[in-house]
Amino acid sequence: MNDNGPNDEIRILLIDDEPNLLEMSQELLAEVGRFEVKGVMSAPQGLSALATERFDAVVCDYEMPGMNGINLLQTLRAGGSKVPFILFTGKGREEVVIQALNSGADFYLQKGGDVRATFTELAHKVRTAVGTRRAEEALRESEYRYKGLVERTPDMIWEIDTNGTLLYVSPQARPLLGFEPHEAMGRSLFDFIERDEVERVQGILRASILGDKSHKVMEVKARSKAGELRTIEIRSLPKTDTDGRLLGFIGLARDVTEKKRYQEMLLHSNQLMSYIIEHARSAIAVHDREMRYIYVSESYLRQYNVKDKDVIGKHHYEVFPDLPQKWRDVHQRVLAGEVMSAQDDPYVREDGTVLWTDWECRPWYDADGKIGGLIVYTEVINDRKRFDQELRANQEKLEEAMHLAKLANWEYDVVKNEMILNDWFYRMMGTSAEEVGGYKLTPEQYVKMFVYPDDAEIVSNRFKMGSKELGPDLRGYLEHRVVRWDGEVRTVHASYHAFKDKASGRVVRVLGAIQDVEERALSNKALKEVHKHLGTLSQITEHDVQNKILVVLGNLELVRRKAKDKDLEKYLAMVEAAVKDIELQLRFMRTYIEVGQGAQGWQRLSALVPESPSNEVIIVDDLNGYEVYADHMLGKVFANLVDNSIRHGGHVRRIELRAVVEDDKLKVIYTDDGVGISDEERRTLFTPGAGHHTGFGMFLSKEILNITGLSIEERGTDGNGARFEVIVPMGKWRRVV
Repeated sequence: MNDNGPNDEIRILLIDDEPNLLEMSQELLAEVGRFEVKGVMSAPQGLSALATERFDAVVCDYEMPGMNGINLLQTLRAGGSKVPFILFTGKGREEVVIQALNSGADFYLQKGGDVRATFTELAHKVRTAVGTRRAEEALRESEYRYKGLVERTPDMIWEIDTNGTLLYVSPQARPLLGFEPHEAMGRSLFDFIERDEVERVQGILRASILGDKSHKVMEVKARSKAGELRTIEIRSLPKTDTDGRLLGFIGLARDVTEKKRYQEMLLHSNQLMSYIIEHARSAIAVHDREMRYIYVSESYLRQYNVKDKDVIGKHHYEVFPDLPQKWRDVHQRVLAGEVMSAQDDPYVREDGTVLWTDWECRPWYDADGKIGGLIVYTEVINDRKRFDQELRANQEKLEEAMHLAKLANWEYDVVKNEMILNDWFYRMMGTSAEEVGGYKLTPEQYVKMFVYPDDAEIVSNRFKMGSKELGPDLRGYLEHRVVRWDGEVRTVHASYHAFKDKASGRVVRVLGAIQDVEERALSNKALKEVHKHLGTLSQITEHDVQNKILVVLGNLELVRRKAKDKDLEKYLAMVEAAVKDIELQLRFMRTYIEVGQGAQGWQRLSALVPESPSNEVIIVDDLNGYEVYADHMLGKVFANLVDNSIRHGGHVRRIELRAVVEDDKLKVIYTDDGVGISDEERRTLFTPGAGHHTGFGMFLSKEILNITGLSIEERGTDGNGARFEVIVPMGKWRRVV
């Protein structure tokens, strides 16, 4: 029995026990579906026809004598036939439909209704069932061909799910890694990959699951069953279901171990040549581990006066029998893996002439990663050395002149990226070359050690700009702040002159001088502050003085009017009180005017702590040798704090002053064991006229500190004593041991 046709023509076996219905159905089905239709009137006749002829589908009635349609279907399926079967009957009972479908019917169609529509639908179901059957047959044929291809291809075919589990492995797993397919299937892909490769491949798998398509081809290291390390090239494609959901990956695996080895050898050969070219200066010599020459440049032979030009294969120490031990030691260290170099290094040739050289000696590696020998690069710098010596002589003359002028000078070697600073500079910075580590610094070190952080960017950029910001005379100027070694911040003015190399036209040297202009800068700032405070003073005192004068005049007028009045003493007392207030105001005015007018400078904090006004009060000095740069009236701040503690702190018995550093700032902390300051008083503590007594003490203290950028805050709590913190910014404090 043949269930399938070789072409698109469809032959149908129609079975119905009613002759008229059979004939009508045969003609309509042939016409509507353009099928070739053969009709028989019983199930046994149908079995006989199917046994001798080819049909693409069976359309069968249900109720027939002897063997009904479902019995026929069950017989066919029991015999292994997969021919499409459509039950076409007038019976529409649900149990018949269910039994038919459970027995293997492809479709069920009920007779009746519009004849044309019924047979059109029947034809459609026939074509659908036959199409499905033919597709299944084609798939089986494809699978058969695929199996043959899989078994004969030299590459291993594999399939994994999204977890990396091997769902299929072709027989080529045996020659590739020594595993039978059944030994690999069900195991994780990562079981076969070299341990140090697992994380990388897992990352690639995760990326591919997320849609990354950049790893269709990759190489991995894998161990064979015998323990051999293999390089495997993997090609993969995603496997999805009909809805596009990712199910896993399929692909090919190929052993490229030998191919990879040859590629690495070729790559190494190219890298070696590139390595020589990349690091070449002027003279180049390449040696193996035995110090035999395997490559030498013409400039090397010329510079070192090697008369025998044919040195390839000869031992280096044979060519240079008197080579100093220094060089032999260098060679041994480099062959052990070091990279060594030197600048301004003298080499005495056989004729007595001296070559000043910059050289570098480094190992080279073979394909196995082992040191294969060493390479020596040498650049003769005699011309540059001569230029340096001439420049040094000029520099010494310039340094002497600057010494007489009490200026600090510096030199910047652009080629070496190196600054040279003189002793005057280090004295200006409050340190020495020995303490810093020498006279030579890179611009980065200079900025980090000495430039005020807020000015670091502009100074660094000036070094990077080179001659771009200079005029035709190659001169430039810059004013910035520096931080002395003791923490003091000062303003300096830098002027400099660049020099170009005649041959290349590039700037190679910059000479400069630094002048300390801090006093000028501070004087200008202080003058501005004085003007500010004088204006403030006028505003504060003008109104109060006018009011007090008015009180005096008014009370005097009352005295004149009531000279014989018994209440005269009352008005006289008012006059006296007003006059005393005026006196206090004027006293404050005189004190305030002094703020900012005197000298500013470094003051040792311990020297400013007042003596205890009473034997009952202890003042503890724990200021640890700190000094601050402040107005000359700084002592009045601490005197005022002590006076306030005694006057308003209740029964104060202990006052402490200590200094701590936090976030580059110095905090001078003043505390007492009194009653503290209430929240209400704290809100107006630094307001003019607030508080007790004159009401100007704390305001005046704050103004004195503000002159040089210091500040004061009250951090205590009511009932636990007063706590004031004087904040000194970086550059305004230092510690003197």
